[in-house]
Amino acid sequence: MNLSGLSLCTRARVLLPRLVAGRASNAALARHVGTCPRCRPALRAARAGLGVPADRADDATAYVLAVVQAAGRARLAGMLEELSRACAARWPHPSGGVPHARPIEEVRQDVQHLLRRLGPYLAARDRTCPPVPAPGRALLAARACLAAAERIDGPTIERQLHLAACALAADDATSAGALCSGLVAEAGRADERARLARRATQVARAWGLPPAALGALVRQPAAAGCN
Repeated sequence: MNLSGLSLCTRARVLLPRLVAGRASNAALARHVGTCPRCRPALRAARAGLGVPADRADDATAYVLAVVQAAGRARLAGMLEELSRACAARWPHPSGGVPHARPIEEVRQDVQHLLRRLGPYLAARDRTCPPVPAPGRALLAARACLAAAERIDGPTIERQLHLAACALAADDATSAGALCSGLVAEAGRADERARLARRATQVARAWGLPPAALGALVRQPAAAGCN
């Protein structure tokens, strides 16, 4: 494999088949993993799960593999978020539903491609791509995609906002309020809550919702309880 001209972060991705096969990693790549601001956080997060001591140089291949897996999980979770919106676009909503959603089959192809690469490292329940839902079950399927993204890559503020938007699309204001109240409580300072409100506005637009519908739920006092 010719790796000349590729950035080291890109090399980490294309070297995955070699690493899975147990072949030795590139020495420069191993050094890079411990210093790159993009790879290092993923490396720290994955180390505990692998049970590999940080001071063992001969485990550099395991480190690189951990980073590649973490990056792949994040990418798959992002694709599942997009698939959730593609599912929601099938919901027969009077407002027209989710705007600018890619065709669901296109998104499913991308998800399936990633699943083929990451399947051995995922729980059994997360190794198959969700089917195209019937319109009446579109929002249930969308929520299932977001739940899978959380299992694969962990909860994030953005993902919680997507779950809240999905709940609002299903007219479940109670669940949306509970999710947003938790985010507000964690945000703390006024500037953090302002950033949260801006992100909520962007997510609402991505789901075809009025910005105020989700924005109002994150403009709560810091000590707010569940709605």
